[in-house]
Amino acid sequence: MTDRHDVIVIGAGIGGLTCGAYLSKAGLRTLVVDKNSFLGGYCSVFKRGKFTFHAGPEGIILGKEGFVTHGLRELGVEKDIEFIRIEPLDRTYSCGMEIVTGTNIEEYIKSLQNYFPEDRNSITRFFDIMAKVAREVTSPSFEPPKGLFSMIKFVRRFPTTAKYGRRTFKDVLDSFFKNQRLKFMLGFYPSNWLGIPPSELMAPWAAVVIGLAYMEGLYYPKGGIQKFSDCIADGLKKHGGELMLAKAVSKIIIENGQAIGVELQDGSTLRSKYVVSNADVKQTFQKLVGEKHLQKEFTDYICQLKQSVSGFVVYLGVDADLKQFDSHINYLGEEKEADWDEYHRTLRKGELELRGLGIRIPSNLEPSYAPTGKSSVILVSLAPYSHKNNWMIGSEGARTEQYQSLKKEVVDRMIKIAEKVIPNLSKHIVVEDAATPLTFERYTWNSEGAWYGPRINQKMPAYITPVKNLYLAGSNTRGP
Repeated sequence: MTDRHDVIVIGAGIGGLTCGAYLSKAGLRTLVVDKNSFLGGYCSVFKRGKFTFHAGPEGIILGKEGFVTHGLRELGVEKDIEFIRIEPLDRTYSCGMEIVTGTNIEEYIKSLQNYFPEDRNSITRFFDIMAKVAREVTSPSFEPPKGLFSMIKFVRRFPTTAKYGRRTFKDVLDSFFKNQRLKFMLGFYPSNWLGIPPSELMAPWAAVVIGLAYMEGLYYPKGGIQKFSDCIADGLKKHGGELMLAKAVSKIIIENGQAIGVELQDGSTLRSKYVVSNADVKQTFQKLVGEKHLQKEFTDYICQLKQSVSGFVVYLGVDADLKQFDSHINYLGEEKEADWDEYHRTLRKGELELRGLGIRIPSNLEPSYAPTGKSSVILVSLAPYSHKNNWMIGSEGARTEQYQSLKKEVVDRMIKIAEKVIPNLSKHIVVEDAATPLTFERYTWNSEGAWYGPRINQKMPAYITPVKNLYLAGSNTRGP
């Protein structure tokens, strides 16, 4: 059993890489290990033929002094990567409307007011309130109150959050607007980025998403999204940290109630003073640690955690130059009374609802993703893991003919919807692939292929675990 490391981090996603890089900078001998042959988790790319596609994020929230910029600076790699702003942020088609979200929030507000003149004043007030809450809860001095005296101070320092902080996003939308379509459109980013409906989403979370997306903007790394993961990995190596890919961890070794290292799938073992898991929290405790090392109360808590939604993604290489289209397009369907809460209830029943979808053209952001005169296209929809008995897989997860047939059926439906925005798209396809929730589960090891870890509207696992010297990082714990 080798004893060369102070810390072993399981999982080379963004959370694991960042944790490892910071620990290395602090002088700890750190190893980040991942089962995949590539690093970055969802923040990675893959090729199909001559086309490249990103696996997850469609952009990065940066900001001049945002936490990403701050982190890259602290790790000494800020100058090793360039970002381009995604402009416009998106173009949304819905019920005959075409609304462009540009870098100027005032223009976006005016666009909404043109379509919803009766809510002109309410729209202005809504964005003003959301901006104030976002600024308050992201300020370095923000801290929730812990008693009567601190509550008095809190109300004085953060008055807007004090007023709206305990309300759901649905409550806030209902208090400002009556038009259901407008509420649906304003709920798009918070509901989709956080994976839960407005009725379960606390207003400050929604405010932060709206504030960051519409006001800070989204950015894409020059050279592709993989550059971002590689840059953080360079920060790890720069400070003496190590990276081990294509090595799956099969067990966290526990002795006398504390983590002392990991066992790999090939039978070899690595010893360390501490272990950090950036892996799925259910997999971490149920498979890597094992219930015999945990108290029943804690195992029951882990078992009852509900996972966030997953999705279905179609990857297309087309022999057409689509530069006349924006890189980020949303088609939200033609149903005037659409409702995010109803949509999420449908998903949780295991039903696949394809009223609309996200259309992304990443080659418009990074030209190397497609040959000259051609384009890479990604179609995205939220989708339940349990759809049709877990997508008609066979025993032990076998991808049956029924699975492949169902997958192809959904692909064709999504392409047909995309043609409402990009006519004749199907006639230009030269490369086609798709990912179901089971695909995401396989590559990321996230239970049920969850895109966002456990749902954020429940008590999230803490960084410090009941197992001594075992810690958590990433989307399966309390925030980034």
